[in-house]
Amino acid sequence: MRLEIHCEDRVGITLEILAIVVRHGINLSGVEIGHERVYLRMHEIDPDEAARLNAEIARIPGVSGVAPVALMPTERQHFALDTLIDALPDPVLSVDGQGRVRVANAAARRLAERSGKSLMGKAVLELLPDLEVLALGWRQRKRLAGKAVQVGAQHFHAEVLPLGDEAGLGAVLWLKPESGLLPLAASLSECREEAEGMLLRRLYQETPSTRRLAERLGVSHTTVARKLRAYGISL
Repeated sequence: MRLEIHCEDRVGITLEILAIVVRHGINLSGVEIGHERVYLRMHEIDPDEAARLNAEIARIPGVSGVAPVALMPTERQHFALDTLIDALPDPVLSVDGQGRVRVANAAARRLAERSGKSLMGKAVLELLPDLEVLALGWRQRKRLAGKAVQVGAQHFHAEVLPLGDEAGLGAVLWLKPESGLLPLAASLSECREEAEGMLLRRLYQETPSTRRLAERLGVSHTTVARKLRAYGISL
């Protein structure tokens, strides 16, 4: 059972709410405080007891409403982030300051299973010994990227994203498959070459002289002539 309590932001109001919960003998498993909101998570109680509890809390000066909610704010945030991370096709792990895995998405878990290794609570360097050089990143809060690592027969580029504003809190590790990077690099190269070819065709139509075009572009005559031939532009 979870409650959202709308209330004034005044000193002592949370203690008054908690005192009522204690008087009812209800075991709390979570309390969260937001702007003019107090959230309570407790074990399930019968409807009559819940109604009495809600009514008593509602009578506290400064409380404007008491209503049940499905999730605490942090629970909703965690569920949303877990859903998002699990949907990512790339392996993503979160490690603590000692480099032990605390969170792993579905892709990371599958990767570990194929390698015959477990993840949760284990040192990430057992799975990714190639990351030793990047361990400094999560220990000293430095963002690092581009380290080539291998897990089984798969090759990745690892990125380290430190957590929080202090050193030693851990990091998120994002493993980007090389197979996903190479097609992207190839497509970018193709786009660049196509654009370069179109530009040279237009410029050569405007300046149909390799020497004058070389002067215009600030490159050698030989370079222009070679490029024109490479793109099939008749001299």
